[in-house]
Amino acid sequence: MKKFLLSLAAVAMCIAGASAAQVTYDTATQGYTNAQDISVVNLSPITLTFDKGSNSNTPKYYDSGTAVRCYGGNTITIAGIDESYTITDVEFTFGTSDGTNAITAEPGNWTSPKWTGNANSVKFTIGGTSGNRRIVKIAVTYDAGEAPVVSAPKISCAANKVTITCDTENAEIYYTTDGTEPSATSAKYTAPFAITETVTVKAVAIVGTDKSVVVSYTANYVPTYAGFEAFIEAGASTGTVDGPITAVYQNGQYLFVVDANDYPMLVYGNTSATFNNGDAISYITGKYSPYNNLPEFTNPVFGDVTAGDAVEPQVVNEALTIALVNRYVTIKNATIEVTVDENDKENISMTYGDNSVVIYKRFADVEIPADLDKAYNVTGFVSVYGETIQLYPTAFAEYTGDEPGDEPGDEPGDEPGDDPNAAVGAIDAENGTAVYFNLQGQTVLNPDKGIFVKVQNGKAVKVVK
Repeated sequence: MKKFLLSLAAVAMCIAGASAAQVTYDTATQGYTNAQDISVVNLSPITLTFDKGSNSNTPKYYDSGTAVRCYGGNTITIAGIDESYTITDVEFTFGTSDGTNAITAEPGNWTSPKWTGNANSVKFTIGGTSGNRRIVKIAVTYDAGEAPVVSAPKISCAANKVTITCDTENAEIYYTTDGTEPSATSAKYTAPFAITETVTVKAVAIVGTDKSVVVSYTANYVPTYAGFEAFIEAGASTGTVDGPITAVYQNGQYLFVVDANDYPMLVYGNTSATFNNGDAISYITGKYSPYNNLPEFTNPVFGDVTAGDAVEPQVVNEALTIALVNRYVTIKNATIEVTVDENDKENISMTYGDNSVVIYKRFADVEIPADLDKAYNVTGFVSVYGETIQLYPTAFAEYTGDEPGDEPGDEPGDEPGDDPNAAVGAIDAENGTAVYFNLQGQTVLNPDKGIFVKVQNGKAVKVVK
């Protein structure tokens, strides 16, 4: 009886000495590029090794579904970095359009999507010879033996800069990027460092004669561009656009921005971040993914944000074109028309002057005015669907009539029926010489960005610059 009680006490001491913890592998946070081969993932102190096994295809990450596709015959081995770590629980999260291939595990007990047992290493095999399973996350629970004197370093990479930390006070961190094991003679970590290519970073923390386990981390390099236009011209798929990038308008998953070169872009995707008009973003990492000709930047990861000056909409009088797509605009003195087709589909358009454009009610909280007999100033974002230019409205303000032009679409300074040549005789201009005037009748030497009257050879014409 005493021996039995002693055995129970020993087991209790072992359990008390163990420290349960969990790490999670999330494919969405790894910085992968589309169709990237996946091999070793280090989640100190747990390592995940993806292998092609009996299949000719290696496991790959795809943006579609934000998942790693493991094909029939592929394997995933999950192991502690040394024998002191015991894996007790593994839970998979599978993506949309996931396959039906059976999965087996050795050792332990597997009932999809969860494995339980006690092992330093567990191997999962995807069954079949075709098809695939789409893995979004893997959560690994493990027990650690006696806590080490020096905690293992933690490595991360953002905006192509590697950061290494250690929870142990006064620990000095040493690292390598050439695949060799780090020691006290390796490079000493003092501050985040930049990478210019994908590298494997190995680090160790040392306090006196005590040292931590060696941690390995794959730092994925993401190409960086000076603006969205440079990104597009380079033919890039995934990368980083340097800031400052200014937030203009956010509604749900839609965020409209302009970069430092005043190039507008729609950033689309789920994000917990909230932006105000004028916020300056230090960088945005994502994927250029046009949708039916509409330029979009998807799967966004945002840098630091600081408050800035709000962006005002650009007043547009001319027809909307592809050159204005994603631009923040206001169209003044416009009339709204709503029709219903034979399929009971509501179609909305607006007319201003000689121009008309389709209005697409993208944002549910933006209401179309009820009184369609009135004229409105309409603010929103120029968009495109296929070959059709559209406007995503964000606000409607009743046109009060105290602005230049009394008829819908009149441009500032025009009165219906005005003849620009009517007062030409009163303007003294030498033949052949062009003289410019603003709409207040003042001479302008270098006309730029506005509406002007050009007088030359006895004729006056209106010009827009």
